[in-house]
Amino acid sequence: MQQLSTSPEDPAKRREALSTSNEVQRQRYASDPEYRERLLAASRKHRNEFNLERYHRIKDSRKRRWQRISEDPKRLEEYYKRYNAYQAKRKIEEPRFLLSDRLHKWTLGLKDRKDGVQWRSHEPIFYTEKEPHDCQYCSTRKGGAKLWWKSLQHQDPPAYTCHACFTARWPEDVNDLERPCL
Repeated sequence: MQQLSTSPEDPAKRREALSTSNEVQRQRYASDPEYRERLLAASRKHRNEFNLERYHRIKDSRKRRWQRISEDPKRLEEYYKRYNAYQAKRKIEEPRFLLSDRLHKWTLGLKDRKDGVQWRSHEPIFYTEKEPHDCQYCSTRKGGAKLWWKSLQHQDPPAYTCHACFTARWPEDVNDLERPCL
């Protein structure tokens, strides 16, 4: 790779060299799968490290905030009033949220049945503790989830969908006429 000119009195040459260098990298990215995978892996690693660090920072601040709220009964009561009002409003204004909430509660009520419940395309998987899986739509759920939807079409490796993505894609993934197998 050629050395780029950094002299301030030669901006045209620098622009041309930069353009040539970018074109060479674009060509290599398009034609060399190993190079492309190496760049993508480095990008994913950086993004995941940044997101994980940000996630823990936010989680810690929320934990401290919740600690302050839960120590004061008056603040706790105000918090629950605001939270319940928000959830009631959300259930009225967002039909998908209501569907998601009801489906979650319904499947949760059926989890102790021996034969369980499953659709033709998905099966709900319950865990006692939050379990991290790679959601096939939104990638990894930080901290995991207790309810995952396992695709019955993708067997090896199994494809999991988080509850939020499953209900957001309900019409596409699950036929409206399809009924759960009870």
